[in-house]
Amino acid sequence: MAVLPASEEKPVQSLIFGLARAACPIGMGAMMWIMMRGRNKNTATADSQSPQQIEQLRAELDQLRADHATAALH
Repeated sequence: MAVLPASEEKPVQSLIFGLARAACPIGMGAMMWIMMRGRNKNTATADSQSPQQIEQLRAELDQLRADHATAALH
């Protein structure tokens, strides 16, 4: 096993520590980018289904109100 001179050992050690420190912010930035990219794809799909979903929810709300009114009378 070869022993590195002290002058060569510190730059390698500094490089390793520098990479370890940079890994967290770089990883966090990559995760944010991936999440934002995925959100943009889902937004287009949600917008196209939105009017249909609103009508379905309104119909369900009307049904629940009718059921509640019927239950209140009995």
